Amino acid sequence: MGSPAPLWVRRLHVCLSAFGFSCLYSLNIVKLQHQQKEWPYYLQLIILNVNAIMLAWSFFALLIIDPGKPRQSDEFVGLPQVRKWFCYDCKTVKPERCHHCSICKRCILQMDHHCPWINTCIGFNNRKQFILLVFYATIHTLITGIYNLQYAMNLTKSIQNFIYQIIYVFDVIIFLLLVIFLKYHIELLCKNMTTIEDIIRQQSETSVNIYDLSIRENVNQIFGTELWLYLLPIKTNIGDGHEFAKKQDEKRAPPLISTQQVETYEHPIISNIVIQCINYFMIFQIVVFLFLLFIIVILLARQSFNNKRIRRKQQEIQIYQETKTSIAFLHPYCNSGAGGEKVLMSILKQLQEQQYQIAVYSCELASDEEIRSKTQHRFNIQLKSDIQFIRVYEDYLLRPAKRFTMFFQILGQMVYSYKCLKKYQPDILFDTIGLPFSYIIFKLLLPNVKIYAYVHYPFISTDMIEQVEQKQVRYNNQENISKSTTQTKLKLYYYQILFAFYQFQGRFVDNVYVNSSWTYNHIIQTWKSSNILKLYPPCSVEQLMKRKIQSDKKFTIVSLAQFRPEKLHKQQLEIIQCLAEKLPKEVSDHVHLKMMGSVRGQDDELLFAELQDIVREKKLENHVTLYKNLPYDQIIQHILSSLIGLHTMEYEHFGISLVEMLAGGLIVVAHDSAGPKEDILRDRVGFLCEEVEDYVLSIVQILQMNDFEIQQMQTQGRKRAQQFSEESFARQFKL
Repeated sequence: MGSPAPLWVRRLHVCLSAFGFSCLYSLNIVKLQHQQKEWPYYLQLIILNVNAIMLAWSFFALLIIDPGKPRQSDEFVGLPQVRKWFCYDCKTVKPERCHHCSICKRCILQMDHHCPWINTCIGFNNRKQFILLVFYATIHTLITGIYNLQYAMNLTKSIQNFIYQIIYVFDVIIFLLLVIFLKYHIELLCKNMTTIEDIIRQQSETSVNIYDLSIRENVNQIFGTELWLYLLPIKTNIGDGHEFAKKQDEKRAPPLISTQQVETYEHPIISNIVIQCINYFMIFQIVVFLFLLFIIVILLARQSFNNKRIRRKQQEIQIYQETKTSIAFLHPYCNSGAGGEKVLMSILKQLQEQQYQIAVYSCELASDEEIRSKTQHRFNIQLKSDIQFIRVYEDYLLRPAKRFTMFFQILGQMVYSYKCLKKYQPDILFDTIGLPFSYIIFKLLLPNVKIYAYVHYPFISTDMIEQVEQKQVRYNNQENISKSTTQTKLKLYYYQILFAFYQFQGRFVDNVYVNSSWTYNHIIQTWKSSNILKLYPPCSVEQLMKRKIQSDKKFTIVSLAQFRPEKLHKQQLEIIQCLAEKLPKEVSDHVHLKMMGSVRGQDDELLFAELQDIVREKKLENHVTLYKNLPYDQIIQHILSSLIGLHTMEYEHFGISLVEMLAGGLIVVAHDSAGPKEDILRDRVGFLCEEVEDYVLSIVQILQMNDFEIQQMQTQGRKRAQQFSEESFARQFKL
């Protein structure tokens, strides 16, 4: 025998059933408020509220009224023969039309069925209330369908219309099910039958219904004789549930059954299969109502955030006599001074001259004035004072976790974007740092918001999936995982799920800018959007190209990259160690690497300290110097006084530092992939490598060049760098 669902599941189902109809009522009330206050409005309001009151009354009456319990009659027990059945589970006599419910674990007078909607049986005392509940629920869903029809027919692409269309579909499905259910129970009512008796009739050879009197008398058995009480969910039925009126020619008692021969009667209606079906039905309904609850929460949140935006604009009109289109940039680490921040500040520089109200979501502890000062110092960009920096300090949500990094980053991005939205509600969201899972939050919770994205690199790419599939050891694919077939398969499934969710985010973006050909190819393959524009990041090449290249810069190598694991700084130390070991001493003594970069947080600081330890361990103090967070002028001086630019990151999406190196007259050596391969160093403007040995050989080859060959490479590099200038960025950028 199948076991019923746990009690808490059944009670949750009851609560969600009530909540679902309450939500539909609330939606109908909200829609009525948009109508003119004339007689149709008041008529609809009366019909809606009267029906809602009767529905609630019927529902709570069913929860309160006991379906009917047979009397305890000791005189029947122990007799050799009885005219009733005996229930060995309840240890009591069962009168006619009484059945034992395996879910309620008790006998029910004139049992019809067990109702999962209210977690109780429908029996003699509450059958009228049940039929009225179904009747009023049918009317309720009909009213909801009528009110939502105009939204369902609206084909305009918007989140709000889409949500209303989903509600309409669910409402129509529920309405059709209720109509079928109501029709069936009205037929049973007119025949004076229960659901159990109807199944027995269908399964047995005889079709005689001894309780079928006439339609009027059959209805009176349940609804009573007073017509004006028919629609009220109060007890008006005839009799006590132990004996029932029968046809005149069928007034005979049930057959005599010996207590020694009788077995506990259990009908197929509450058999194993039916109990499982009821359990599955309850689970399905719980899922449906939770989904409806989610939709209601979304609608309420949308209304709340939209009202906040309207109130802010009204205040602006009162103060400034005008309101501007508001645009918020999602860039928590806006004061880091790296390439992504250069893109942000360059866009701000252009937009601040136009009619926009600009805000930046930031987690920086620095004051607004300090951020503006560093922007001026680092990028030579002057920001106006009316740009707001909205502080959202919960940046711990964005930090990478040690395990399931991308999964927790997705959750963190969604939570962080919700906190941003609570602080400020823009007309346009512009993501310039790469938080793609914030798009769904803004689109769902803020009506009519447009989303722009400047994508530096895809959150997850097909290259990453291929690396795991081929069991390559990388910073994101540890050696123990690559050696295990099972773990590799699990990680592949994990990546494929995340990739599918990342693809889904592309539906919420209105316009996309990408920073390189490599990123463009991946994003157009992933998001399949037609609104994708390749926009190379702005590089400060003008200032570098105006300066004369110094002649005393042989054997000096420059690395310019933020101190992060994917930049592969440790590999650069291996390259320098190989050069120091393989080159003649009179040459290797002059080989020197200037490793420069920004340090953004604690993890970057730890990596920087680890690199210093490696330099000491390998005794490379005379060959390597590490610099962090240098002013831009000092970076330029180091570039101009060096010969070679070194960049080892694999699949570098673009590489602003490579362009700056080219503009400064460096011969660049970089990894043979992505941005360096497809955009910056194509056509042999520099050297492309894969392994440590390739880097060593390329650097040795450069050191062996004569002055003419060096000048030729420098000229080609500077010419290429001009394609990625700030002027080119400003000319191509259009919002």
